[in-house]
Amino acid sequence: MEPKNGELARWHGLRRARYWGLVKTRLQAIFTALAVNFKRWVYLAIAAKRAVKTAAA
Repeated sequence: MEPKNGELARWHGLRRARYWGLVKTRLQAIFTALAVNFKRWVYLAIAAKRAVKTAAA
């Protein structure tokens, strides 16, 4: 959990709110978390494909 929070703060701008207001700040956090989770999902899918390829060979 801690490395993902660090990634969100350091690389995706959650250290500081981009907009004013609780609703907009919450939406920023949700969309950023979705982007990081999607990025992780794609990375895992690519890694799984490579693992299947190397196991078959």
